[in-house]
Amino acid sequence: MAFIDLQDVAKTFGASGSPRPVLDGVNLSIERGEFVSIVGFMGCGKSTVLNIAAGLLAPDRGRVLIDGAPVIGVRRGAAYVFQNYSLLPWLSALGNVQLAVATAFPSWSQAQHVEQSRKYLAMVGLGNALHRRPSQLSGGMRQRVAIARAFACEPEVLFLDEPFGALDALTRGNLQQELAGLCRSADPPVTTLMITNNVDEALLLSDRIVPMTARPPAAMGAPVAVDIPKPRTAEQLQHDDEALRVRSRVVEWLTQYVKDGAAGAKAAPAPGSGESRLASGAARLQPRPRPAARRAPLELSALGKTFETPEGAVVAVKNVNAEIRDGEFVCVLGHSGCGKSTVLSIIAGLQRATLGGVVIDGREVTEPGADRAVVFQSPSLLPWLTARQNVELALARTEPPLTRSKRRDAATRYLELVGVLEAADQHPSQLSLGTQQCVSLARALSTQPRFLLLDEPFSTLDSMTRFALQDTLLDVWQREPKIVVMVTHDIDEALYLADRLILMTDGPAATVGEVMTLPFPRPRDRASVLEHPEYLRCRHHLIDFLEHHAQQSRAVA
Repeated sequence: MAFIDLQDVAKTFGASGSPRPVLDGVNLSIERGEFVSIVGFMGCGKSTVLNIAAGLLAPDRGRVLIDGAPVIGVRRGAAYVFQNYSLLPWLSALGNVQLAVATAFPSWSQAQHVEQSRKYLAMVGLGNALHRRPSQLSGGMRQRVAIARAFACEPEVLFLDEPFGALDALTRGNLQQELAGLCRSADPPVTTLMITNNVDEALLLSDRIVPMTARPPAAMGAPVAVDIPKPRTAEQLQHDDEALRVRSRVVEWLTQYVKDGAAGAKAAPAPGSGESRLASGAARLQPRPRPAARRAPLELSALGKTFETPEGAVVAVKNVNAEIRDGEFVCVLGHSGCGKSTVLSIIAGLQRATLGGVVIDGREVTEPGADRAVVFQSPSLLPWLTARQNVELALARTEPPLTRSKRRDAATRYLELVGVLEAADQHPSQLSLGTQQCVSLARALSTQPRFLLLDEPFSTLDSMTRFALQDTLLDVWQREPKIVVMVTHDIDEALYLADRLILMTDGPAATVGEVMTLPFPRPRDRASVLEHPEYLRCRHHLIDFLEHHAQQSRAVA
């Protein structure tokens, strides 16, 4: 008998009058010590499968067995890492991990709890951030705490829901290898079920990959075995014939179901196309000339931010200087923990700088304003409102003269623009994290802000959805230029979207290492950027910059 066994599992959300089937007839068997990844597109029900397998959600039909026993509620000896960080905000990084270790090993002494917690925080590169609280950590650093917490409990079963989505490439690669090592070396071996939209990540870690259909109600495809010896490296898999065969098979299966779904549905214009917009919004999205050059409206002047911790003051960023011009798209690029999100938060007025500051049109930023819209790493939707109501609420606050009917029309238009109109009447708890993030982007765009501030907005999305939303963002921005400041750790995303890149050195005490102007003309499409003769030179330069500062950071540590 399989160690984890899902038998004919079905799940429907929504009220009885408007049910929304998500899973139908899901069967999955996982052997003891096996690492299985479920891959699929945003909103297909991957996380629902994992939550049912973990006992966090009850199926409407079917059952789940672990080691022959029915799963009813949370199982002892299981550890979880979710898409969001799920940290207790009043505890430090060490305190969050120590609390979990104390629960997993109640007979240990407090000294043993602390030693175990420190060991795994050091393993994920947070040995110098033990006493920082979640609010003092970047999104990537918070996720590293969550991963360390799971590792430190030495689990029998590990459930992972997009655990690396918010991390920069180097940190993600390091943590993937740490996870693989944990699963290999544990005695008995750790049985792992991971949800991901990244086929290459699944190839690196898994014994088997299980694709899911693209649209709910979802079902599982035939598992694909990954018969490649472990340990594996990303470089090795790029040249391995078996890896290429498995990848091709999984991608072909996924895209075939996308084609089948599209063939059976009514043809609809692509998100971001002119046809997809309501006539009432067309005038607002027509191209207009960019303003003439003048003093930069957004200035960062000797900006610094220090956080207080029990071990003393920690300088997150220091002496950050930059000027951003009207209509410019700027990406702030750097490793996890380099202070990118801190800088963005100060621009938004959500934090105050310790030194220096942010100036908009000659006035210092001291608080949030309607001229700035923010999309965070996590969606930050009000859970008691539907997707449409979340967008309408933003419009009610920023454009109070609009009638209720016009607010509804505008909310509908922007939900359609980002491709999630079908989710308009659903609550956040009924949506995947990626769909929630699309709603957050629609909410921000709907207010027509002068400054659009984006904090890793696409990091949790599958690659095809991420590409589509990048195109949508460019389409809206090129038709109605506004200042966009976007935090990212994705080199290719930054190269495709930005006019200039602000490159941050590693933290703590991070600063601007370089400002890079990109040579790619506008308007752009993905092919023209990839085929540009300067593309590879720019990409190699960015990789060299990031690797150089990562090595410096390790040498200092």
